[in-house]
Amino acid sequence: MSEFNFYSGIKTPPVTLVECGRGDPHYKGFRDRHYIPNKGSFGKQVHYLVIVEGKVAGVISGGESVFSCKPFQDFFKLPPCAKMKVGETNPYSISLNGIIQNTVFRMEDSRPNLASKVLAMWRKRVAHDWESSYSVKPFGFLTFIIESDARKGSLYKADNWSYLGDTIGNTKTHSGKGSGLGTPHARATAEKKMIFAKKIRGGVIPTEYRATWNATDPETIAFTKARSKNRNLRIKQGKKQLKELLGESE
Repeated sequence: MSEFNFYSGIKTPPVTLVECGRGDPHYKGFRDRHYIPNKGSFGKQVHYLVIVEGKVAGVISGGESVFSCKPFQDFFKLPPCAKMKVGETNPYSISLNGIIQNTVFRMEDSRPNLASKVLAMWRKRVAHDWESSYSVKPFGFLTFIIESDARKGSLYKADNWSYLGDTIGNTKTHSGKGSGLGTPHARATAEKKMIFAKKIRGGVIPTEYRATWNATDPETIAFTKARSKNRNLRIKQGKKQLKELLGESE
């Protein structure tokens, strides 16, 4: 049975989002065919398979926000990005944990309005799973698009995302041990990208975040393990759901 889109008068088939790991073979296949080269994922991330009529029709992912980009800083009214001393809490860095960046979206079913329907479903689903996975309530979404004749951001405009302009066409690269923000850096040329963002109604910029990547105290380590266990359970349930949706036997 199809679902009716009252805004366009076009019927769209039922869609299911199934959470998966980035190593899932279905996900990897679609990801490798995406126009952005697959260089893996880092940091916070949540991935989904898009199931339409018993088939995997696409993938969509959410990940950590890029660190600095003035248009979205102004759009979300983030705290100032100030240099901090070692050990100090950085309000700007904390605020970024509440922004989910749509890092990948590839559909190989081009029926009208289907992709915009998936995007709207993803926003609701990933906001819940992000909070469950990382114990921070999201307040907004962000994405970057390399413009072409076929990519003009129409999908995001249809879902009421705001176009914030284009990036300046260069990026900061780090070198040295760890290649982190504290290491020497230089500017490198990069393709300009369209910037789109969307606020979550009622969303609040976080002022606290419990980082766990370098935890040493027993309480935080236990917290990290419990959070990881919860996500692994969701992915395990997703594998079972996928088999049912694809009509595969155990």
